[in-house]
Amino acid sequence: MNNTTKLFRVSKDGVTGDFYFASSSESPSVVFLQGMPGSTKKNDAGDFLASQGHSLLNLEYPGTFNNGGDLTPENCVQGAVSAVQLLQSGKVADAFSGVEFSVSPEVVLAGTSFGGVVALSAMAQLKGVTKLLLFSPVFLFSKNAGESGLTEDMTGLLTYMKRCLPYTHRLADEEGWRSLFEGVHPYFQALKWLECLNGKKILVVRGAKDTSILEAASTHFQKLVKTKNVSCDINVLTVEAGGHDYRTLLTSDMKARVLAFLSGE
Repeated sequence: MNNTTKLFRVSKDGVTGDFYFASSSESPSVVFLQGMPGSTKKNDAGDFLASQGHSLLNLEYPGTFNNGGDLTPENCVQGAVSAVQLLQSGKVADAFSGVEFSVSPEVVLAGTSFGGVVALSAMAQLKGVTKLLLFSPVFLFSKNAGESGLTEDMTGLLTYMKRCLPYTHRLADEEGWRSLFEGVHPYFQALKWLECLNGKKILVVRGAKDTSILEAASTHFQKLVKTKNVSCDINVLTVEAGGHDYRTLLTSDMKARVLAFLSGE
């Protein structure tokens, strides 16, 4: 494969983030949804996947870091939808030079932690996305820890962002965030996106040492899919030495499994 890579910034119509470009534009592109509060550090998945021919957009949610707007639950989903649609256009431009690059319009939606539930919720508004790649994902929020698998009270995240990240995270709609964490936010109801998973392929990668989201989350999600008669291909893989951070899941074996998933093998 003749492939060269390039890292540049994308900023168009509310879609902002680092773009890990791969010149081999025939391989599926990837939109990567971060956890919360996220980071502007190098995306290890982007580095690796670009080197293997898959361009990747590391999205900054609206209202975070260098992306304008307000940080609300709805805007996170809308940001994901807009990012996928941008890549589906087959063209992305360097925000600084204006140079336009061709990318594969076939897009895989990926997410880690909070990015998992954002990806699932975005599926209700997306067409043409047939694969989801989820690392240590939150599948849904619920007051029942046995359903969500979460081991911490997420409202503490709101306090942290308000006190410590007021300039990088323009938090808005605090009531909406609280309703999300309680499992009652209308945008994030599983019944809204479950049917959209029919015919889709989902690869879940989790760490056996993940103390933030327990295995119960994956178990409940698979039961929910089966109970609602949703026909999709779900494969859950566990990295024995892996934790919650997606970077601990990128072992050589798991990288090979991810590449096989993206290429349809």
